[in-house]
Amino acid sequence: MYGTLTPKVDRTIAVKMQKYLMSFVLTGDPNTLWAEDKPSWPLYGNGTQEIVFNNDQEFYLRADDLVNERSAFWNQGLWY
Repeated sequence: MYGTLTPKVDRTIAVKMQKYLMSFVLTGDPNTLWAEDKPSWPLYGNGTQEIVFNNDQEFYLRADDLVNERSAFWNQGLWY
């Protein structure tokens, strides 16, 4: 029906992402639980870094390339 392609799931990345999600759900902070298993996810703000999930089972931080004047308005979160 949809073709024969099935997405490949990288279990290592999936488990790490689940740990971030479950830590956030249970504590409100993605870094609280299983901190030794994954890099600390930085709080978003001015001059922030973002966490990168890549296909080599590595997570790393880099400067957020979307921090610019065009996105500054939306980053204010005025709808809250």
